[in-house]
Amino acid sequence: MPAVSVIVPVHNGAKHLPSCLRSIVEQTLTDLEILVIDDGSTDDSAKIVAEFAAADPRVSCLPGPGLGSAGEARNVGLDRATGDYLSFLDADDFFAPTMLAELHAKAVADDADIAICKFRVYDERTEDANPVSWPLRLEYFPEKTPFSPDAAGDALFLATNPAAWNKLFRTDFVRRTGLRFQGLRRTNDAFFTYSALSQANRLTYLDEYLLSYRTGNAASLRGSRDQQPLAWVDALVAIRTELGRVGLFEKFERAFTNLALDFCLANLRRPTSSEAYLTMHSALTDGVLAKLGILGHQTDYFLRAELRDQLADLLNLTPMEFLFTRLNLATDQLNAARAEVRANLRELDVLRQGEPATEVIAPAAAATKASAGADRVDVSVILRVRDAETLVAESLDSVLNQPGVKVEVICLDQHSADLSGRVLAQRSAEDARVRLITAGVDASASLNAAIAAATGRYLSFLEAGDRWQPGVLAGLVAHADAAELQLLGFDADTVADPEVDAATWRRENGHYRRTATAGGALPGPALLTQLHRAGHYRPQAWLLLADRELVAGLEPTFVIGAPSDMLFTVRLLLAASRAEHSPTALVLHRVGAKPPVTPSQREADARHYFSTCLELSRLGARVQLGRAEAATLGALIFEAYRNARANFIRINVDAGNRIAGLDSAPDAQALALLLKQAHQEAQYKRGAGGSRPGLYGRLKHKLRNALRR
Repeated sequence: MPAVSVIVPVHNGAKHLPSCLRSIVEQTLTDLEILVIDDGSTDDSAKIVAEFAAADPRVSCLPGPGLGSAGEARNVGLDRATGDYLSFLDADDFFAPTMLAELHAKAVADDADIAICKFRVYDERTEDANPVSWPLRLEYFPEKTPFSPDAAGDALFLATNPAAWNKLFRTDFVRRTGLRFQGLRRTNDAFFTYSALSQANRLTYLDEYLLSYRTGNAASLRGSRDQQPLAWVDALVAIRTELGRVGLFEKFERAFTNLALDFCLANLRRPTSSEAYLTMHSALTDGVLAKLGILGHQTDYFLRAELRDQLADLLNLTPMEFLFTRLNLATDQLNAARAEVRANLRELDVLRQGEPATEVIAPAAAATKASAGADRVDVSVILRVRDAETLVAESLDSVLNQPGVKVEVICLDQHSADLSGRVLAQRSAEDARVRLITAGVDASASLNAAIAAATGRYLSFLEAGDRWQPGVLAGLVAHADAAELQLLGFDADTVADPEVDAATWRRENGHYRRTATAGGALPGPALLTQLHRAGHYRPQAWLLLADRELVAGLEPTFVIGAPSDMLFTVRLLLAASRAEHSPTALVLHRVGAKPPVTPSQREADARHYFSTCLELSRLGARVQLGRAEAATLGALIFEAYRNARANFIRINVDAGNRIAGLDSAPDAQALALLLKQAHQEAQYKRGAGGSRPGLYGRLKHKLRNALRR
């Protein structure tokens, strides 16, 4: 009788099968039986197994049931196995040379029914093999081995992964319990593994990495996640039923519920398209959570804080808010499984690049402002000008004529095609408080240059065509000084040009008047959340009076390539220790007629929202925020993504490629890929015209397969 029977299911695995089988036949433990179950392969898998069998009598090839389930194929091997212990290995993974010798020796020494080890995640695209801790969470297991399942208690199922291939199972134990693998296409080993863990008498483990789990293999079952997307629910239901059948459900109910929630959240991370994600989210909230007994518990019923927090977000946030917000929660599983996540989740890849250093958003203490001396500028105003020769003088005068404060105006001419530049040059020659800067090629660099030229204690912005209400600025500055504010937001009234249509005016009139915010100073992140929840966050930089030292602390102030007011104002709010919103309307905002959207403008808008979404996402990956503030940032990220998508699907392929070429970083390329997918889906929908859904579905399926490669 061999010491270990190794069971290897294979279906068209010729690419990796030789390295898999070599890792078994070259084990330092030689007393092996190697059973390869060929489950209907049409490639060279059978030939490869035959060659190994001819060279090594320990290798046998058995026909599988041809059902496309590795679980059913394993059952064939399980019925034929004669070894003392059972080992399972997938045809694209491979053992370390001492895997079976070390784990078998540990199992025998501890007389254990199950022995567990850790493994490395091997990315075949990069050939990196990274050790991961989540297959064996030692904090949940006793230090002394062996131990009973009761010793792990409520954490039993969270302590290890559902796969069978990093474990040895005593053959007599498996046959005595009658456990089998489920015939599911995926998640077919979870029932076997967790049922075995609960019914075993003695468990043991080795804190060593003894095999490699391959990712990035598009041919594996992991490469087709959209088929049977809820198979894992069947696995969990079967585990719950089995616990009840053997009289263990009451003992392990909490362990099961924690496992079920962990499975729900993990599988919500796995869809490879936004459509599949929304379907999964709807399934969870519309029945699966209740079916699995996850709802109705106190928060401390769940063992890990991230499980509690993410369940609350799943129930309280919109699907897309949850999609983006969850990435700000540094969960153990998300960090540990980064390699697999990056290989399989397009949405997640949009938001995360590598492992960024954590930047704690702890707003700096408000700077003590020097008193305004006779020569000290109180407010520097960046006046952004483009093709406004008939309007710019009124805007300038509205600033320069504010009583009770000392101001300067830095005029940034943004490539005006009219005589705006000449008007600004004349005014700067006449008034020392006016300076002119001509924008360069990059808009962000030009804005940064204008800010660097400012000397005032506070900084504000104004658009040419808008103007400040007479006599209002001094009161805002006095209040900011008295309350020691770093950031003071204010409101705006609107005035319409004669040619503005009624629909535009209805949308704009009163848009910049906000009344639902509490008075008094708040930390900037809290004010951002309050404004957003009230529907009153406005991204315009010209609605803020900011301490210049706070602005200078943003490095860079405007991110190069992303001259976005939203990105700028969000970063300011997150960095401010004392911020407030005043209902005072300083600005009179001019609403003009919108010119027709040209293809070049559509491309510019798509580029703008692409860079905004990307940089906000990178910000979200760097900062630490409370859950409410993280939810707000997540919602803003999605808003930018939604706008990027709305514009991207209306531009041509060449324009899309130009945007994709802006940034070669992995997260940028993943976002571009997601937008290209949306563009292709929109094209097919327009082309299908609502007819022949079968053809459309097939085309969409082919597209997704192509995008995954």
